[in-house]
Amino acid sequence: MKKNTKVNAAILIIGNEILSGRTQDTNTSTLAVWLNSIGVQVNEVRVIPDTKKTIIENLNILRKNNDYVFTTGGIGPTHDDITAESVSEAFGLKYEIHPEAFKILESYYKPGEFNEGRQKMVWMPQNAKLILNPTSGAPGFSVENVFCLPGVPSILKSMLGSLKQKIVGGDPILSHTISLRTVESEIANSLSKVQDQNKDVEIGSYPFFHAGKLGVSIVLRSEQQSKIDDCSAQILNFIKEKYGSNLHHFQMKRRCKDSIFIKKIKLKDFRLTFRSKYRAADIEPKKNSIVPGGLFEISKSDEKKLDIYEDFPILYKKYYFLYYGKKVMTYTMTKKTPFRFPTERYLNVVKRGYKDCKLDKKYLSKALIS
Repeated sequence: MKKNTKVNAAILIIGNEILSGRTQDTNTSTLAVWLNSIGVQVNEVRVIPDTKKTIIENLNILRKNNDYVFTTGGIGPTHDDITAESVSEAFGLKYEIHPEAFKILESYYKPGEFNEGRQKMVWMPQNAKLILNPTSGAPGFSVENVFCLPGVPSILKSMLGSLKQKIVGGDPILSHTISLRTVESEIANSLSKVQDQNKDVEIGSYPFFHAGKLGVSIVLRSEQQSKIDDCSAQILNFIKEKYGSNLHHFQMKRRCKDSIFIKKIKLKDFRLTFRSKYRAADIEPKKNSIVPGGLFEISKSDEKKLDIYEDFPILYKKYYFLYYGKKVMTYTMTKKTPFRFPTERYLNVVKRGYKDCKLDKKYLSKALIS
C-alpha cells in the first residue's frame, strides 16, 4: 500500500461475553492508541456476537470501507471460537490446518498436551499469514487487510509489536489535552467557533468529575503539531482573560480558584483612590501618575463570579487596557463619588495585596492623602 496521510481502520470485537457485560472490553482502547501512534485512524468499532453469519456480514462491509480491519476474540480452542472459520467463508477460502502454525504449537506444548482442542487453534483460512504470539504460543493470522487477534488483552498487546512492519500508516495522529475547571455549557459557543476556524483539527469536549469538582477536558487531535498549537492558543485565549488587581494572592484564590499570578505591572496615567459608601478602591485618570497592580490570569467562569462579587455592572464596570499588546481587564466604579478614607480592615487587605505582589507602597501612600 502506498503511504498516505489518511489511513483508516475498523475494529471488530467478537464475543458474547462482551455483549453480556460479563467481560469488559479493553482491547478497543489498546488498539486505537497503538494505531493512532503509527498514523492509522480508527473510523469505526463494532461489537458483535459469536454468530457466523453476523461475523461474515460485518467483516465484508468493514474490509471494503477501511484500509485495515482488526478482529479480536474467537480464535481459541473452544466450540464457540468461530472467527477463523468465518473469515475463511468471508473471503471464499478453504478452512484448513496451517502447517507452520501446527509446528509452532506442537513444539510449544509438552508431548501429549497438544490435544484436539488446542489443535483447533491451527485451523485458519488457506494461505493466511501468521501473527506471532510471544505470550501463549497460539498465533493470530491475517488475510489481505484483515488481522485477527485473540481476545485476551495481555496476549493481544504482546502481539502488536510483530504487526508494526505489516501496517503502513500515514502521519502519526498527535493529541493535546487542555483540562479546565468549568462546564461545557460555558465554553460551547466559543469552542464551536474555534472548531469552525480549524477544520484540520479534531476537537473533543469531555466532562469529568474529580475530587468533588466538575471539569472539562478538551482534546485536540491532528497530524500536524503546528495546527494543534494554533488551535490550543485560540482556546486558551477565549478561556483565560488577563485581570489586573491589587488583591492579595489568598483572596484571589478564594474568589478565583483557577487564577494564576503572572507578574506585577504599572498602569500609567492613572492613580489609585478610594470612594463610595463602601470606601472601596477605584482608579481614575491622572497624567504622570501610576497605579501598580498584579496581573493575574483567570478563567471565564471565575470572571463571572467576580462580576457578581464586584456588583457588575451596578457598582463597578469593566475597564480594558492594552499591556504589551495583550488586553487586560479591571473594574472601575460607575459613579465617581468624592474620596473616602478606607476602613482599617479594607486597607489591610490592600496592603496585603501590595506585599504579595511586591508593589511599591509609595503609590498607596499617595492615594491615602488624595
